[in-house]
Amino acid sequence: MTTYPHRIRLRDPWDVETAGDGTSRARRKFNFPAELGPREDVWLMIADSSGLLAWTVNDARYSSDDFSSGVGLSITKLLRRHNVVDLELAPGGTRGEVYLEVRLLDPPDALLGRRRPD
Repeated sequence: MTTYPHRIRLRDPWDVETAGDGTSRARRKFNFPAELGPREDVWLMIADSSGLLAWTVNDARYSSDDFSSGVGLSITKLLRRHNVVDLELAPGGTRGEVYLEVRLLDPPDALLGRRRPD
Protein backbone atom coordinates (compact mmCIF):
# COMPACT_ATOMS: atom_id res chain seq x y z
CA MET A 1 0.00 0.00 0.00
CA THR A 2 1.35 3.43 -0.96
CA THR A 3 1.51 6.06 1.75
CA TYR A 4 0.38 9.53 0.69
CA PRO A 5 1.79 11.94 -0.01
CA HIS A 6 4.65 10.09 -1.72
CA ARG A 7 7.82 12.16 -2.28
CA ILE A 8 10.16 11.88 -5.26
CA ARG A 9 13.21 14.05 -4.63
CA LEU A 10 14.80 15.82 -7.58
CA ARG A 11 18.35 15.64 -6.31
CA ASP A 12 21.57 16.35 -8.17
CA PRO A 13 22.61 16.52 -10.93
CA TRP A 14 21.16 19.95 -11.75
CA ASP A 15 22.60 21.89 -14.69
CA VAL A 16 23.32 25.44 -13.47
CA GLU A 17 24.11 28.42 -15.68
CA THR A 18 24.87 31.94 -14.44
CA ALA A 19 24.12 34.96 -16.64
CA GLY A 20 26.18 38.14 -16.84
CA ASP A 21 23.68 39.96 -14.59
CA GLY A 22 24.20 37.41 -11.81
CA THR A 23 20.90 35.58 -12.23
CA SER A 24 21.16 31.83 -12.51
CA ARG A 25 19.10 29.05 -14.01
CA ALA A 26 19.01 25.57 -12.54
CA ARG A 27 17.64 22.84 -14.83
CA ARG A 28 16.70 19.27 -13.92
CA LYS A 29 15.25 16.58 -16.17
CA PHE A 30 12.91 13.90 -14.82
CA ASN A 31 10.62 11.22 -16.19
CA PHE A 32 6.91 10.70 -15.72
CA PRO A 33 6.31 9.00 -12.34
CA ALA A 34 5.95 5.25 -12.82
CA GLU A 35 2.53 3.68 -12.44
CA LEU A 36 0.67 6.92 -11.72
CA GLY A 37 -2.95 6.01 -11.07
CA PRO A 38 -6.05 7.89 -12.24
CA ARG A 39 -6.77 9.08 -8.68
CA GLU A 40 -3.24 10.42 -8.13
CA ASP A 41 -2.09 14.01 -8.62
CA VAL A 42 1.54 15.18 -8.98
CA TRP A 43 2.68 18.40 -7.32
CA LEU A 44 5.97 20.24 -7.77
CA MET A 45 7.30 21.42 -4.42
CA ILE A 46 10.13 23.92 -3.94
CA ALA A 47 11.22 24.32 -0.34
CA ASP A 48 13.50 26.96 1.17
CA SER A 49 14.62 28.60 -2.07
CA SER A 50 15.65 32.21 -1.71
CA GLY A 51 15.53 34.60 -4.64
CA LEU A 52 13.19 32.47 -6.77
CA LEU A 53 12.19 34.70 -9.70
CA ALA A 54 10.42 32.22 -11.95
CA TRP A 55 10.12 28.54 -12.72
CA THR A 56 9.10 26.49 -15.72
CA VAL A 57 7.78 22.96 -16.11
CA ASN A 58 8.11 21.93 -19.74
CA ASP A 59 6.58 24.95 -21.55
CA ALA A 60 4.52 26.38 -18.67
CA ARG A 61 6.22 29.39 -17.03
CA TYR A 62 5.30 30.86 -13.65
CA SER A 63 6.68 33.94 -11.94
CA SER A 64 7.36 34.35 -8.24
CA ASP A 65 4.00 36.18 -8.11
CA ASP A 66 2.32 32.85 -8.95
CA PHE A 67 4.34 30.72 -6.57
CA SER A 68 6.03 31.32 -3.25
CA SER A 69 8.86 29.24 -1.86
CA GLY A 70 7.69 26.42 0.35
CA VAL A 71 4.40 26.00 -1.51
CA GLY A 72 3.48 23.57 -4.26
CA LEU A 73 1.41 23.49 -7.38
CA SER A 74 -0.28 20.63 -9.21
CA ILE A 75 1.61 19.83 -12.42
CA THR A 76 -0.13 16.59 -13.45
CA LYS A 77 -1.63 18.12 -16.61
CA LEU A 78 1.77 19.51 -17.63
CA LEU A 79 3.61 16.21 -17.45
CA ARG A 80 4.98 14.33 -20.43
CA ARG A 81 6.99 11.13 -20.70
CA HIS A 82 10.21 13.20 -20.32
CA ASN A 83 10.07 16.49 -18.39
CA VAL A 84 12.21 19.49 -17.48
CA VAL A 85 11.96 21.89 -14.56
CA ASP A 86 13.85 25.20 -14.69
CA LEU A 87 14.32 27.53 -11.73
CA GLU A 88 15.39 31.12 -12.31
CA LEU A 89 17.13 32.62 -9.29
CA ALA A 90 18.08 36.21 -8.47
CA PRO A 91 21.75 37.06 -7.90
CA GLY A 92 22.79 35.36 -4.66
CA GLY A 93 19.65 33.19 -4.68
CA THR A 94 19.80 29.58 -3.57
CA ARG A 95 17.93 26.48 -4.67
CA GLY A 96 16.38 24.60 -1.81
CA GLU A 97 14.97 21.08 -1.91
CA VAL A 98 12.88 20.39 -5.00
CA TYR A 99 10.65 17.36 -5.19
CA LEU A 100 7.54 15.87 -6.73
CA GLU A 101 4.77 14.93 -4.38
CA VAL A 102 2.24 12.31 -5.49
CA ARG A 103 -1.06 12.93 -3.73
CA LEU A 104 -4.24 10.92 -3.73
CA LEU A 105 -7.25 12.79 -5.05
CA ASP A 106 -10.14 12.62 -2.59
CA PRO A 107 -8.42 10.04 -0.35
CA PRO A 108 -10.46 7.56 1.69
CA ASP A 109 -10.28 8.24 5.43
CA ALA A 110 -8.44 4.96 6.04
CA LEU A 111 -5.44 6.20 4.05
CA LEU A 112 -5.35 9.36 6.14
CA GLY A 113 -5.45 7.41 9.40
CA ARG A 114 -8.94 8.69 10.28
CA ARG A 115 -12.11 6.85 11.10
CA ARG A 116 -15.41 7.82 9.56
CA PRO A 117 -17.91 9.28 12.02
CA ASP A 118 -20.45 6.78 13.30
